Amino acid sequence: MICIKNISLKEDGGGGRPTAINLVSAVGIETLNFSSEFQLVGKTEEYLLKILHETIISIRDLMRESYQE
Repeated sequence: MICIKNISLKEDGGGGRPTAINLVSAVGIETLNFSSEFQLVGKTEEYLLKILHETIISIRDLMRESYQE
């Protein structure tokens, strides 16, 4: 289960869908910058799944970087 306090979004000036930049955990003060920014498109269920998928990818990328150091 992921406890998310906030997802930072960048608004498209042309009235398009917002772009997710990072998320803030509801537990502690951790901020996770997504490895790649992505637009919240489609139905709610679709972009919530995209958030989950991008969270997994971003954590995996951080672990890989940490291991290489």
